[in-house]
This record gives sequence, C-alpha cells and structure tokens, in this order.
Amino acid sequence: MKKLAKITLWIVASVMLIALTAYGVAVSYKKEMLSVINEKIGESINGTVQINDFSITLFHDFPNISLSLKGISLRGPQHEKYKHDFLSAGVIDLNVEAMKLLHKQVNIKSIDVLNGDVFIFRTKDGYLNLDIFKKQNKKDTTSLSNNVSISFEKINFRNVRLAFHDSLKEKLFGATFVRTENRIISKDTSLHAHIAGDIDFEQITFNLSKGSFLENKHAVANISLEFFFPSKRLVIEPSMLKLEKSLINLSGAMKFLPQGGGDFQIKIQSDKVDFEEGLAVITQSMRNSLSKFSIERPVAIQVNLNGQLGSAKPPATDGKFTIRDSHISWSVYELKNSFVQGSFTNHKDDLLWFDDANTEIKLDSLQGVLKNLPFKGNARFNDLTNPVLDLSMVFDADLKNLNDDLDTTRLRFTEGHFTSGISFSGNLREYFDSTATKYNGKLLGETHVWNGELIYLAKKITLDQITAAFRYTESQFDIDSVSMRLNKSPVLITGSISGFIPFFLLPENQGKVSLKISSPALDFTGLMSGPARHNSRASTARNKKKISDLLDELYRKLEFDIAFKIDKLRSKDIVGTGFTGKVVLANNRLQAQGVKMNMAKGRLEFSATLNQLNRDINPFALNASVRNADIKTFFYMFHNFQQKSIRSEHIDGRLFADINVTAAINDNFEVLMSRLHGNVKFNVVNGRIRNFEPLENMSNFLMKNRDFSDVQFGEIKGNFAMHGSEIDIDRMEVESTVLTLFLEGRYSLKSNTNLTIQVPLSNLKKRNQNYAPQNVGTNAKVGLSVRLRAYDKDGKTVIAFAPFSKKK
Repeated sequence: MKKLAKITLWIVASVMLIALTAYGVAVSYKKEMLSVINEKIGESINGTVQINDFSITLFHDFPNISLSLKGISLRGPQHEKYKHDFLSAGVIDLNVEAMKLLHKQVNIKSIDVLNGDVFIFRTKDGYLNLDIFKKQNKKDTTSLSNNVSISFEKINFRNVRLAFHDSLKEKLFGATFVRTENRIISKDTSLHAHIAGDIDFEQITFNLSKGSFLENKHAVANISLEFFFPSKRLVIEPSMLKLEKSLINLSGAMKFLPQGGGDFQIKIQSDKVDFEEGLAVITQSMRNSLSKFSIERPVAIQVNLNGQLGSAKPPATDGKFTIRDSHISWSVYELKNSFVQGSFTNHKDDLLWFDDANTEIKLDSLQGVLKNLPFKGNARFNDLTNPVLDLSMVFDADLKNLNDDLDTTRLRFTEGHFTSGISFSGNLREYFDSTATKYNGKLLGETHVWNGELIYLAKKITLDQITAAFRYTESQFDIDSVSMRLNKSPVLITGSISGFIPFFLLPENQGKVSLKISSPALDFTGLMSGPARHNSRASTARNKKKISDLLDELYRKLEFDIAFKIDKLRSKDIVGTGFTGKVVLANNRLQAQGVKMNMAKGRLEFSATLNQLNRDINPFALNASVRNADIKTFFYMFHNFQQKSIRSEHIDGRLFADINVTAAINDNFEVLMSRLHGNVKFNVVNGRIRNFEPLENMSNFLMKNRDFSDVQFGEIKGNFAMHGSEIDIDRMEVESTVLTLFLEGRYSLKSNTNLTIQVPLSNLKKRNQNYAPQNVGTNAKVGLSVRLRAYDKDGKTVIAFAPFSKKK
C-alpha cells in the first residue's frame, strides 16, 4: 500500500514538473509563439487574422498549457468591401500539449472561444464569406513549419453569437452558443461541424413577413452540419434540439447558388412536443392560427419545409401530427380523451401562393368526448384566412350524458341511448359569432333514439319508452317518427320543423313546428299549464345550462302547429273520445282550432284562445257548441262551473248549448270567475232534478201534495248573460211534473241571487203520475199567477212569497 502511494505521488509530481517546465518554456518564447501562431493561422485562411495579445496559463486545461489570445479578429478576403469580420472574440484559449512544448513544438489540441461573434453572410450578388477557409491536404489537422500544428477538430464556444444573413431575401439565422463543444473538421471538399451544448436561439427566418421559427428560445443542441465547397451545399445531418419539455429532431439541406438563390429542405420530427412550447418554436403567422387551441398532452409531429432561398415565396410546408388521450380546447368547445391524427399543407394548389389562404388541414381520424358525448369522425379545414370546414361526425351515447348541459332541476334524461351522424360543410367563422342565428353551410344529419325517458319538471311531464328517428338538412328538420308515452299515454308524432335546426339554426324571427300527434289514449293534464317560475337562486345555478335555456328560447320563438287525432283524451276530469283538431302555439298564445270530440255522451265542437302564457294569469276566449250531452256528466267534468247550488248529482237530461265567453285562467287551469263574460244559449231536454233543496222548500207553501224531490221537466230553453259570478237570465219557461213557472232575473255565485218566479194558478189543476210537461212559450198568456222571489240568505238560496214583484 505504501509502495502504491509512493508510485502515485511520483506520477503526480512528474506530471506537475513537466507542466511547470512546459509553462516556463512557453513564457520564455511568448513573443515568438505569438508571431508564429499569427502567421501560421493566417496560412490556413483566406484573409487576415489579428491577435492583440496573449497570456499563458497552466490551470485552464491542465495538464495542457493554455495560450490565451485576446482581442482577436478574423477577416475574409472581401473585408474591405463588406466591412464585416467573420470572427471577433474577446478571448480564444489555444490548449497546447505540454510534452511537445518541451521540444519547442506547439501542438494545439483544442480551442476555446469566449465572448465572440461569428458572422456568416451572403450578399445579393451571391457572395458567401465561407471562402475564408482554405482547402487542406489532410483530414483533421494542418501541419505547419516552425514546429507549429493547429487542430480545428475541437472548438468550444462560451457565449459566442453565430449569425447568418441572406441579404437577397432577408432570410436570417441567429443564435448564441452559451456553452457548446464543437468539432470542425476540414476535409478535401467540405467542412464538417458538430455542435453539442446549450444554445439560445434568436430566430430562424425564411420569410420575414411570416415571422421566425425558434424565436428567443433556449435549447440543448446536438447538431451535425457539413458544408460542401464545390456545390455550396450545407447538409444538416440527423440532429437534435431539446427544449424544456420537448425533444425535436432535425435534418435537411441548403444549397447556395453562385448568382444568388438556392433551395432548402428541412425535416422536423418529434414524438413529444409540448403544445404551448411548440407555439414558441413556429412562426408568428402559424402561431396566430394555432394559438386558438389548447392541447393538454404532447403532440407527435413530422414537418417538411421545402423552399427557395432566393425567392420571396414562402416555403412549402407539409406535416403530419398525432395527439393521443388529450384534452383539447378551442373557443367554446372542449374535447376530452381525444385522439387526433391528421396532416397539413400550405400548398393545396401548387399553382397558387404558399400561404394561409392555400392551407389545408386534415383530421383523418378524430375521436373524443364533446359535451360528455363520445364521438368519432374526420374533418378538413381549408383557407385559414376564412376557414371552410368539412366535418363528418358520429355520436353514440346514453341520453343521460346530455344531463351535464341541462338544468336537471327542470329537465332530465333518465334512460335511453342515441346515435347521431352529422356531415357539415361551411364557414367555420360563423360558429364563433355569438350574435349569429343562421348559418349558411350545408348540413346533413340523422339521429335515432331508443328506450328514452325524459322528465320535464317545469311542466310535470314524463316522456318514456321513447323511440325516435330524425333527419335534417340545413333547411329542413323532418321527424320521421317519435313513439313514446306521455305521462304513461302512448303517443306517435310525425312532422317537420322549419326555421330551426337544433344547435345549427336558431329562429331569427319565428320558426314553425308542424306536427301530427296521434294516440289511442292521452292524458292531457298539465300540458297546457304555463311555464314554471324560478327563483333567483335557481336562475343563478343554471347560468351554464345551455340546452335548458335553448328550450326556453324556443318556447318564445317557435310557432307550433299541431294536428291531433286522439281516440281518448283526458284533462283532469274532462274526458273525450274521437278528439280531432289543431292547436297553434305562437307568441305566448295557445289557439285550439276546429276541435271536435265526443264528450259527456254527446258532441262538443269548439275553438279557444289562451293568451299571455308567460304570465301567471292567462286571458281565455271560448266559442263552443254542445250537442246532446249528458248534463250530469257535463256538470261533473267542469266542476259544476264553480257554483254550489245546482250540482251534478242533482240533475239529469240532455244538453244543447252555444257558448261564447271570455275569461282568464291561472296556472292550475282554474277559471277566474271575476273575469268571466259572455253569453250562453241552451236547451235541456228530458231534464230532471232530484234532491235539490231550494226546489224542495217550495213544497212548504206550494202544491204540498206534489213530490218536489224528483221533478221532471219539459224542454227548457234559456239565454244567460254572464258577468263574473253574476248570471242574468232572460225570461225562461220551466214546465215540470210538479208545476209550471216562469223564471227571470239574476242568479249569483256569490250570495247575490235575485230571481223573480211567476207561478200560474193553473198549476192548481190536478196532475197525475203520467203527466207529461208541455211548454206554452214565454210570451203566452197564463192567467192569474203567484209571484215568488228567490234570493240568498245565510249562504243558502231561499224562496219567499212576493205578491208585488213585477217582471223585469
């Protein structure tokens, strides 16, 4: 162990002794060495070299001796004409082999350049200042007389700026070699360079108007170049640039023609380019187009640039790219779990200028999730100055996936699946205009739904067992069929929509929906109620629920023209069969036109208008004709018309009526009697009243031996004028099994009844059980009569003797 230590010590001491001795020799011959180096470097270049001073150090590249040249400039043969140094540097360290220096031989192993500038230029007349280097006879070194040899195989840069200017078309390159190791090998017909280390790129510019590549970007480089003197061709051998997050592979070539011009081919390839970092690498023009996108994961790219150095025409750019499992954002659109594979070119037409207007981007394979909806498709963009999009997509998802864009407190899918195929060709810019309500592109689509279920809470509607097929173009939306249950009622819908294509064309003024609805049985309860109201908290919670807001917008702007054919219809207690007619919903108005149905064992025909549907109270107008309806059933269906005196359980008969009224209803479809006005003309045949207390009370003072609890009537004809809760009755004849009377005055639903009743004394004639009432007419002379008054007292209608009452 001690012996090994001694040997080691002797070796170290010997190396230090040699180095110190060599250092002494170098110091002794300092001036001579400077002169010789100046002279011999000059012999290897075409031009002049100037070295102001140099120093000698032992510690820069131990055990080599370093000759530090200071104030160096290297000038080509055309310096006087162009006034540009090829090289200027603050310090160049020549690292000399110590052993050979002992024999007074200067063998330079490597060169270190600090704080320098290398300027390569090509003039408009085609001159290239790389002619500063002379051709050598040996591959790696230049052997000189006077025992001096210089190797250019290894040149290290520290803070050295390298610039290339093509004055002909302002093509530029600029970079600072922060810390690089460079090998430059001069061959018989070429100069080979290898660069490895940290580089700060200033710019790579092929077309000044389009901006620069790698602008102000730091990279770790591993670059191999070779310049061939006879052909003036610069070859970029497979090289690499490592950015902070990305790794880029480079290769290509440039050819410089003697009279100016030339061409270049650059290949850029990477399996991992960070998108945001990649934007800083490309030109400003491309950056402006692509900055609208945001891509979460790295992108694989392959780009080919082919252009003319002596031409203002931009280079032909062709590329391919792949994005895997990434989140992509573009304007208001977000794609999740995306896979994109495509290509691009800026010379779709080789006869046109190579620019954005001649650009085509193809997305040959496009997959992802849009608005929580999985899709597959492809797309093509033409002319980035005013992009035209050709798109084909297929969505395949559960209907519940739509709930992310719904206000589920109002509208919610609970079951079902759908597929939708869409093809579109048109101007892309329209889709980013928030004010646009119409798009001019060509659209073709088809959608199918299976086993769907939708709950529309705003109107208490449940749609289930939905099977649907839709077809649409940019101008027409056809509903081939929608089969479903509406609140458990089976419904079949066909029709079309004009002026509105969902998510493509919004109604600018008024769109129209034409539908045919058929059903064997439909419960219509709640469908005609007004829209539900929402408090401010609910409104705030749904600010981003675009589909729900769209439905509200359509409710205001779409006109619905709906033809019904329903075998059995129900709305609360109203039941009808053979329902046909049309309903028009537009401008907050609901109109029922030409409606016919069998109801209350008779026939009903009517038209109606319900206005101001967006308010709590809705004005209402009704024109109706009732023929041969069962009056008991009729009164029951309409809740005895909200009066408590004559109820459905008291009456029988067949009703014929013509009704013209105006009123108002609330959200529960209840009639507001205070706003009821109109006229009713009616007649009742085979009428009968049972257990009607006011009539029974008449037996207290009239015809005590007759049965007032079950009274049959002859035909009753009447004409009522309604004013809210008050009904004015024209003189009306009532011929019954118990008596004959004439009635007129006011009947009130609010304790304000005031009726005059004329009872002819001819009623004293005996009437047997088989008596058949026969009308004599309201203007007939009936002789002496008793007059009675019917009025309300303590919540009941009472009848009293009124001998002085006169006909009103």
